[in-house]
Amino acid sequence: MKTKDGFALGTWVAHRRQSKKMGSLSQDKIDRLNDLDFIWDIPEYLFNRNLNHLKNYMREFGHSNIKYKYKTSDGSDLYKWWKRIKDKKKQGKLTQDQIEQFEALGVTWVKSK
Repeated sequence: MKTKDGFALGTWVAHRRQSKKMGSLSQDKIDRLNDLDFIWDIPEYLFNRNLNHLKNYMREFGHSNIKYKYKTSDGSDLYKWWKRIKDKKKQGKLTQDQIEQFEALGVTWVKSK
């Protein structure tokens, strides 16, 4: 992604993330980016965002049987995300911590009729 003036912002962001992973980004720069709510780990951010959407859905509807094509207020396709999560669980690709987070919500792994 480039800004209007041609600055390669996407590349710059990717380099900041990589530098932090490698331990070569100064604490001052980390702190300054944190002050801007910089997202360091996109998959973790998306997981947590969608987990919160699932919590809200369960609070509103009382279950985790997401309606087909259900969209959250920010346009996220919660149905597709939840289906992928259940598929990952079947494949053994969720961490124990992730499973525990879902089970703490009282999710239903198999759709009830």
